[in-house]
Amino acid sequence: MNYEDRLNEIRQELWHYDLSNIFNLDETGLFYNQLPLKSYSIEGEQCFVQIKKQRVTIMLCCNALGESFQPVVVGKMSAKKVSSKYAYFQNKTAWMNSKLFQYILCGWNDRLKAIGRNILIITVISVGILFNP
Repeated sequence: MNYEDRLNEIRQELWHYDLSNIFNLDETGLFYNQLPLKSYSIEGEQCFVQIKKQRVTIMLCCNALGESFQPVVVGKMSAKKVSSKYAYFQNKTAWMNSKLFQYILCGWNDRLKAIGRNILIITVISVGILFNP
C-alpha cells in the first residue's frame, strides 16, 4: 500500500467522527531562564555567561472546535503545589516517556468512557514514546 492509498483510508475513517471528537495532540520543549544567543554589548567588553538549560515538556490536546484537555507539563522539579490550569508530572529528564504517556492517555480514556464518549486522537509524537517500555 502506498502513501496516497493510506492517506485516503485515513480520510475515510475521519468521516465517521464529528469535529468535536477529532483531537490533535502534540508536545514541545520549553527552555526557560535562558539568555538569548545574541545581544548588543559595548565594544571591547567581554561577557561570560553560563548557559542554563532548564527545560519542561508541554503536551497539548484540542479539537477543531476549541475544546481541549488539561495541558500536561513534565519537569525535573517535584510539584510543590497543584494547579487546576495544568497537570504536572516529574521525571529526571523532563521528557515525556512511554509510561507517562500511557498513564495520561488511560486517564483521559477512563473519563471519556464514564460519559460514553468516543474520540479520535491524531498525533505525531515519536514512535519511541509510544512503544518503548
